[in-house]
Amino acid sequence: MTGLSELIALRRSGLKPAAVFIDIVSSRAAIFAPIGDNGIAYLEIEASDCLASIDFRPLVGLNVAIFDNTGNDRRHRQVAALVRAVEPARLVVPIAAGGTWAVHCRHAGNPPTESKVTL
Repeated sequence: MTGLSELIALRRSGLKPAAVFIDIVSSRAAIFAPIGDNGIAYLEIEASDCLASIDFRPLVGLNVAIFDNTGNDRRHRQVAALVRAVEPARLVVPIAAGGTWAVHCRHAGNPPTESKVTL
């Protein structure tokens, strides 16, 4: 996974990114900037990365969006489930499903509420 160590360093310094965009990719980008000028942190998960070895805890309480660029819906859902387990403030997961896109949001609260909007 690319960009996680930079996100951990950012969080340890007391800063919180505006959002985190996770891209599931076939191979790493030639040029990669983990933190954009817009305050968004970018992470890449390569097809060869072992999901079980990734620590998603730095995403607690953050706004997270997960994008799949490989067409592997199963892996996309696995990443979403692992991120959801650490309770981000909001989780948006665009999923191609029968020609529609579903947006899943998990909102912080006690108990957390969830909403699903199909566009």
